[in-house]
Amino acid sequence: DEVLFTLAAQGTVNRVWIKSGTVFAGVGVATLVVSIGTIGSPLGYSIGTYDLLAAVADANYLDSRMPVPITSASHAVIARFTSTGANLSALTSGSVTVGYCTDAIN
Repeated sequence: DEVLFTLAAQGTVNRVWIKSGTVFAGVGVATLVVSIGTIGSPLGYSIGTYDLLAAVADANYLDSRMPVPITSASHAVIARFTSTGANLSALTSGSVTVGYCTDAIN
């Protein structure tokens, strides 16, 4: 898991956008996906997972719009990378951009 940011108390993640810049590659890696959420709910802020081995294209992105708070407490928002066939340490190249919009009630 990679911590992207800490969401403030009473905060919401309204939108998550994920897009590859370069296809990931690594010896033995059969599948590689990423999702955005929390440690307890790794899909909490993304609708499904995004395939990091798919060809890079303008129309190949994941756009999740879901202003539903997981909790009202402050918490870390994470990117969870999951692979099959080999460990993440086998990856030798690849890039991904994760964008997000948040709100907080004060």
